[in-house]
Amino acid sequence: MSRLTYFILANFLSSVSMGVFLIALPWLIVKTLGGNALIAVSAFAMLVLFLLRQRSGTLVDSVPRGRLFATAMVGMGLLLALLAVAPANTALMLTVFFCGQIYLFFYYVIRSAITREIVPEGQFGRYNGILEIEGQVSTFF
Repeated sequence: MSRLTYFILANFLSSVSMGVFLIALPWLIVKTLGGNALIAVSAFAMLVLFLLRQRSGTLVDSVPRGRLFATAMVGMGLLLALLAVAPANTALMLTVFFCGQIYLFFYYVIRSAITREIVPEGQFGRYNGILEIEGQVSTFF
């Protein structure tokens, strides 16, 4: 399997799981703790992201992108697995939601950087289109 095919497959699996995460976890937080908890965590995440936004590219460029992408995916997967084991733990629920917001912010920065790195010269538009189609298909699932 080529590096690009592996990347598209990993991206698809991540997109499907994050799609479920983006619907299920906020719903669970609102159902369990109320809307104010979701707003508070979202606001805090937005503040952190606002502070990180100017340095995000530098942070991504300072480490191997493939390793960073894999580490972020595995880390988020472990947090979601931990939440599946202890769904009633409200502190964990809020922590996973916060980390998910940070993950999603860096996900697109890393994905764009990796795409430019592994796509053959002159083919970026074509593969970017493939990634967009993959994103839409994963949303369907």
